[in-house]
Amino acid sequence: MGGGQFMMACMRSVVMPWFGALVSLAGCAGVSTDPEVMAARELGLAAADVDTAAVAADEVLALHQLQSGNPAAALETARDVLARDPRRARARAVLALSLLLAAEERDPAPMAIESEADGESLTAVRIAPADPVVGLLRGRVLAEIGHVSAAAAAAEECLAAAAATDFPEFVDLLAAAAEWTHELGEDRRALVHLRELSSRRPTDSTTYYRLGTCLLRIATNGDDAEAASRAFARCVELEPDSEDAHAAVVAARVRAAEIYAREGESDSAKAQLTAARDAASVGQARFLSSATAAFRTAAVCELQGDWKQAVAEYDTALRRDPEHLPSLLNLLSCALGANAAYAELCAANPQLPSPATLIDRALAVDAAVGGLSSGERRKLETLRAAGR
Repeated sequence: MGGGQFMMACMRSVVMPWFGALVSLAGCAGVSTDPEVMAARELGLAAADVDTAAVAADEVLALHQLQSGNPAAALETARDVLARDPRRARARAVLALSLLLAAEERDPAPMAIESEADGESLTAVRIAPADPVVGLLRGRVLAEIGHVSAAAAAAEECLAAAAATDFPEFVDLLAAAAEWTHELGEDRRALVHLRELSSRRPTDSTTYYRLGTCLLRIATNGDDAEAASRAFARCVELEPDSEDAHAAVVAARVRAAEIYAREGESDSAKAQLTAARDAASVGQARFLSSATAAFRTAAVCELQGDWKQAVAEYDTALRRDPEHLPSLLNLLSCALGANAAYAELCAANPQLPSPATLIDRALAVDAAVGGLSSGERRKLETLRAAGR
C-alpha cells in the first residue's frame, strides 16, 4: 500500500456545528432588495430621543436570545431596539441572522429574506466595522446563504479592523475565520488564524486538528510534516479517545518519512517510520476492538519491510473484523508477494487464511456491501479462476 493511500485513509474532514436553532416565524415576502441599496438607505436613519442605557441592555438581551437558541425572541427584541435606535449595529446583525434562521423553514420568497438578511448585516458592518460580534454575525449570515468565501473575507476584514484581544468576542471571530478558511481549503490563510487561535485556545482539540491538517496538506519538507504530527499529537493529548486523532499522527509521520526518503535522508525517513509505528501501536492498544487501528500498525510494518509482523497485524485486524476489506486485500497482497514464505507461516499457524480463502472472503464482502473497484473485482475473480 502506498504511503499516499495510507495517509488518505487516516484523515478526515472536520465540520463545526452552527449555534442557535431554527424556528418557524412569519417571514417577509416580496421583491428582493439589493443589500448595498438597503445599507445606504438605513445608514441615514437617525436615533430617536431614547434612554441609551435601556436600548443597550435590550441589545445585549437580543444577542443572548439568539445565542441561546431563541431567534424568535431575538428577532422581536432586535426590532424593538432598532425602532428606538436604528444605528445599533449588534441589534441589526442579530436581526439579520434571526431572519435567515427563520427563512430556512419558510416558503415562498426565500431569496427576498436572504437579501434582507444580507442587507441588514451589511448595514451593521458599515455602522461598526471593527466590532467582532458584528463581524461574526455578518460572516454567519453569508455562510448560511452559501457564500463561505465571502464569510471568510468578512471575518478577516473585521479581524484586521479590530484590536486583537483575549476577549471571547474576538476569539470567537478568530475561530470563525479559521473554520471558514479551513473549509475552503485555503490552508495558508487558515494557518495564520489557527496558529493565533491555538495560543488563545490552548486546550481546544479541534484547533490543533485543523492546524495539523493544514500543515500536512501543504507540507513540502520533512519539518512541515513533523510539525503536523506534533499538532495531531497535541490533539491526542487533549482528546485521547479520538481514533481519528491517533490516525492523523501516524499519517503525518508516514508523510514525513516519504519526504525524507525522497530527499535522500534515509536515517530521518527510518526514524519517522519508527515513530509512526510507535504511534500506531499506541492507537491499536487503546482501541482494542478496532480493525482499522490494527490495520494502521500492519501498514506501517509493511512500509518498514517487516513482512512477518505486517502479516501478524493484518491477521489481528481480521480477527477483530473478519470482513475488514482493506486488511483482506493487503494480507492477500502479502501472501501473493511471498507465496512460499506465506505458506510456511500458514503451516505454523493454521488460523492464518490461505490466499484462496482471502479471495473468497473479499469477493463475498464486496457482494454483500460493496467496496471493491471494478478492476479489483476482476483481478480477484481472475485469481480465483486460476486457482490461486
